[in-house]
Amino acid sequence: MRTREQLVEFEAEVREVFFAAMLAGYAADAPKVGVTELPRAKMVVFARGDYVVNDFYFTAEGSRYSSGMTVIRHKGQPVWTLQYQGWYELTAIPFLKRALRCTYEQSIFRGGRGPKMFRQGAYSYQNHVEEFRETFRHFVGREQVSRYEEGEGLKVAGWHEYQGMLYLPFAA
Repeated sequence: MRTREQLVEFEAEVREVFFAAMLAGYAADAPKVGVTELPRAKMVVFARGDYVVNDFYFTAEGSRYSSGMTVIRHKGQPVWTLQYQGWYELTAIPFLKRALRCTYEQSIFRGGRGPKMFRQGAYSYQNHVEEFRETFRHFVGREQVSRYEEGEGLKVAGWHEYQGMLYLPFAA
């Protein structure tokens, strides 16, 4: 049985590992490895002490859609997950990664994704986390990248819906 203080400390530790993994992972163009058991999947692995983070995503040939999951394990046990699905134009991905790094570099948690709003050049990023579910322990949201095109205005360049939660392994 863990105390409330121990749970708060555990959550803070998992959160710290999350930001370190994200800064070293996909948003930083870390090398991705294939997953033999999951064709068309790519994964980034991060390890720190008793923690291992697997960040993997799937695509299907001929489709622009993707889905993925980030799993943080502590001593082999899953303790936190983030699932996402949607699509992005390939040309929007470098901008998406810059938006994600904005929150990761500042250790700001907004559903494990980017800031509420981010703009650069022709691109804009919006991230909406449901108000009643905007904590590291449980979150649900949607992000979107748009691109401004002369004469046509804003066009959607991709989006992801996401959700996740902390697995509190100990009763308080």
